[in-house]
Amino acid sequence: MRVARNLASSFVPTNPRLAFSRAMSSEVESDKLVAASTENSNADPQIQLMKFHQATKQDSKNLKKLAESASSKANDVAFQRKCIAQLNAFHSNVLRQQTALSAIVNENHKTINDRSDHDSDHALEELLKGVIMACKDGMKYSEELVKNVPILGPYLAPT
Repeated sequence: MRVARNLASSFVPTNPRLAFSRAMSSEVESDKLVAASTENSNADPQIQLMKFHQATKQDSKNLKKLAESASSKANDVAFQRKCIAQLNAFHSNVLRQQTALSAIVNENHKTINDRSDHDSDHALEELLKGVIMACKDGMKYSEELVKNVPILGPYLAPT
């Protein structure tokens, strides 16, 4: 973790892996991040996906609350740290979802010929729609945060 000096001359920790587009396109990077944080690699990947989806939905709600108050607290160092921590949490959960999705794809690929459980497929489809919406909302609120608190921009930039 590197440390950068913000406008208020206090130190704000930054995470160079917070660059969403770069991390999302780099499977090796995300696999390393998630492998260290996934508690039980033998667990059902669909259950893991549901767990990480719920965490991402909560992160998105938290980002929305931060974005709503960003214009009035833009110069508050504690608020900036809170934003960075929440953006890091959102990013981590998105990567965890990516790993769970990869495991589901691998599992389904192995059993594609003997799948007859259409209810399970429908449940997975609905879960994926929720995953997409939570990620979309989180990215929208991240954009609002950066617009209202410009100092967050460099922390989200590719390194």
